[in-house]
Amino acid sequence: MKRRELFAFIAGAIATFVFDRARGKRGLRISTDENDPGYATWAALPRGPEGWPRIKTFLDGIEHGPTIITADEEEGFVYRAVLDADGHFQVDPDPNNPDAVWMETVYGNVRIVLPS
Repeated sequence: MKRRELFAFIAGAIATFVFDRARGKRGLRISTDENDPGYATWAALPRGPEGWPRIKTFLDGIEHGPTIITADEEEGFVYRAVLDADGHFQVDPDPNNPDAVWMETVYGNVRIVLPS
């Protein structure tokens, strides 16, 4: 991505965020899925040394790590990978999707803390 495109992308993400706040949307939405409306916000965040934004995502007061794909404060949900008791990714039980990671949508009180 060229510098001009990057600035245009960041400006668009900021404008979307400001517009949503002006319309009364109070919650933040972030997503690593390029087809999700929360992707622009996620992509515009500053990166840490490892290349990822330093975001903390909480569901019902419990911090969740990098297994979250999408988090939405206003709608109150996270879309995340399912882990077993040992913290390993689970394979989707759908026989039509034998190689896919099992994903779930969990609802609750979502809070997203962005880097300062």
